[in-house]
Amino acid sequence: MDFFIQLILSGLANGSVYSLVAIGFCLTFMTNRSFNFALGMWVMLGAMISVTTRSEWGFHWLPSALITSFLLLALGYLSFKVSMEPFLRSRNNLWVISTLAFGIILVDVAELIWGRTPLSVPGFLREPYIELDGYSLQSQQIIIIIACVISYFLLHYFFKHTHTGKSLRAISSNAFASQILGIPIHRLQIISYCMACVLAGLAGFLLSPITSADANMGASIGFKAFAIAIIGGLKN
Repeated sequence: MDFFIQLILSGLANGSVYSLVAIGFCLTFMTNRSFNFALGMWVMLGAMISVTTRSEWGFHWLPSALITSFLLLALGYLSFKVSMEPFLRSRNNLWVISTLAFGIILVDVAELIWGRTPLSVPGFLREPYIELDGYSLQSQQIIIIIACVISYFLLHYFFKHTHTGKSLRAISSNAFASQILGIPIHRLQIISYCMACVLAGLAGFLLSPITSADANMGASIGFKAFAIAIIGGLKN
């Protein structure tokens, strides 16, 4: 019985990580009608940054998460300007290749900085397992599920109750009408793209204590998350 409960918990944790990345695909699609096909590499980047902030510098997980988010935000803006914006302006689909190329560059840079060997990252809690009603549950998996549920509620509030969130939904519904009404589409395209990068990176940040951080860990996660986004609906 303990094995099946642990199996279910593991499935929920992995599914939560995939869903965060899938939301990233939806965010870029709703404003740009395009995808950042390198989102899996952003998962890897979040995990590798956590190696530096947590394993090497010894930071607590909270300031480490803030540093990771800031770096991902800055790199996401750079990625948009380099691999997405020129092709959105010229209205061609070369962003498919350019985003993948940027992702490959991220992998190469990660290998130069951190190497090709998987690196361990400490868990958020000192105790790797939690005893609950006689069952031994992995604490990091519980943290992943809780963190992702909190993220879902925050995103729900953002899209339902903030001006920026409502503007993003308006663009998703009708970009032409939104532009006529004065909604800054270009600025919101940047915001949604950077949000997707941060969400994907934080997914890797949460996952790294379980799987270890590896420069080549992102591709399979990105493919699975893209499938989830397609099945769940890109406008949901």
